[in-house]
Amino acid sequence: FSLTTFPILPPFSKLKSQGCDAVVLVCTELPLLITQKDSSLPTLDSTRILARAALKRAVTI
Repeated sequence: FSLTTFPILPPFSKLKSQGCDAVVLVCTELPLLITQKDSSLPTLDSTRILARAALKRAVTI
């Protein structure tokens, strides 16, 4: 198994060529499979973003 042959990565290159700036990994398992070094675009881990927002909110309450 290689991430270069992982079926979700080829569309990333196509999205980049069409002007996409980043990819949001909205499935909780995707960040386990796809790292920034594997992607031709910046990746945003929605679970990590949500956790940071929840922590920030909890600290300010």
